[in-house]
Amino acid sequence: MSRILALAAILLVAGCVVPASDVEPQSGSSGSVPADWWVNAVPSSATHPDHDHAKREHHLGLSTPNFEVVGWDPLVTQTFGTTLTGMGCGGTVTREDGMRLAVVHSISTKVSFVVADVTDPAAPKMLGEFYLPNSVVWDADISADGMHVLIGAYPPIFGGRGVTLPGPGLLDAPAWAASAGGMMQFRNACTGEVKAVGPANYLPGPAFIMVGIQDPTDPVFEAYIPQPVIGPHSVGSQMIDGVVYATSSVTNLVHSGSYYTIFTIEGSALVPYAVIQTPGIVGPTQLNGHTDVYLHKHPLTGATLAHLANWDGYYIYDISLPGAAFEVGRWHDVGNVHTTYPFPMLVDDKQYIVVGQEVGEPAELPSGWVYLLDITDPAQPTELGRWTLPVKPKWDNGGLQFSPHYVAILNQTLFVANYHGGLWAVDISDPAAPAAIGIFVPDRDSPAPYGGAETYGPGIGDVIVDQETGLLTTWDNAGGVYVLRFLEDMPKVHAPRWPGSDPGGA
Repeated sequence: MSRILALAAILLVAGCVVPASDVEPQSGSSGSVPADWWVNAVPSSATHPDHDHAKREHHLGLSTPNFEVVGWDPLVTQTFGTTLTGMGCGGTVTREDGMRLAVVHSISTKVSFVVADVTDPAAPKMLGEFYLPNSVVWDADISADGMHVLIGAYPPIFGGRGVTLPGPGLLDAPAWAASAGGMMQFRNACTGEVKAVGPANYLPGPAFIMVGIQDPTDPVFEAYIPQPVIGPHSVGSQMIDGVVYATSSVTNLVHSGSYYTIFTIEGSALVPYAVIQTPGIVGPTQLNGHTDVYLHKHPLTGATLAHLANWDGYYIYDISLPGAAFEVGRWHDVGNVHTTYPFPMLVDDKQYIVVGQEVGEPAELPSGWVYLLDITDPAQPTELGRWTLPVKPKWDNGGLQFSPHYVAILNQTLFVANYHGGLWAVDISDPAAPAAIGIFVPDRDSPAPYGGAETYGPGIGDVIVDQETGLLTTWDNAGGVYVLRFLEDMPKVHAPRWPGSDPGGA
């Protein structure tokens, strides 16, 4: 059966046929990129005293015309009758059957994740929502083969939620029972059916949880791996030489108590592969704000590497042999290291990587740094260049309002998700002088916004690039899923680089 016929069969069995779309692609504006496009791209009280970050009408027209909206779905849930909020981290994969799925978590509500079909990029369609009781889902991702959802579950105390104990008789309930109680549930957006999933007496994490989405409208509980003490801050998946890996990064706040666990996915099981204790500064009073890991086969050395975002710095571990992880290199600048992302291609026969911070409002800088490093020799990571926002906003809402979060690369363009600051396109054709060339700020209103029309302003925490089609998938914090096209051929208008953007020039 061809991939197209296989996809059609799956959709028909699921009872959720996705029709071809007649929606015309749209962009935030038309024409060429304005000469001073960056000046008003990040409005705040510093330049707009009356700006309200929660009002989406105050964010109209900020996107540059080199970003084109191909498709959008507000992801209206049946649980609330509204779009979710807290959609910060997700994943998108095209499966062997041709279906392209997008998964995103909600850190702010009891809905653990939603899954959407973005096979037709002009007509994204929500397939359903998953409810994991008694847990705060800090992160969710889709496995590299598109067959599983990986969940990082915290105990409910970290989200201010109470514990829902199993109801009367629930321990003996059949697997198909849809009682409320403490059961995992999935709501099918196509049929409205609510199904119980997995153990009837599920209790709180902390844990790394895997849910099978072989049929994305009928998920199944597959694995539960305890991850004490707080649980996985981030989860992820990469495929290397046909092996699907799953990663869990546990940030237990105290540095010496945090760790990374790496698994292979074999059938419906998470099989332990390696454990890495957080390296670097060790001590009971040393706090660790974040851990994250990206697995990658170095194209020049052939080694399978774990690139660790380890808060105080970036570390490289060789994990070529199961259970035998060892450090091969490290790099430090100013800390708050949040993410690592190896270039998906060699540049002049060299391997580069992006290393990004996550920060609160800096005193002198507009935001955190995103670094470009040369890791051709993994033992000697070397900074090539760095980038931050070209303008300095006032962080009126505090927290991580304009911080970098996750990144992606398409050809010679780096995409940086900057929360309320939107999604930035950065020209990295010269890695020593990365410069912004565009911005996307979502401004579409959900037909059923969470908490009211002017409660949550736009915000982007993650972006995924399809290297085959060039399309980008991203999620607005409370506005749904977008599929974008970046028009690389449009003449570039470079924003100025912030003073101190040369290597080592903080």
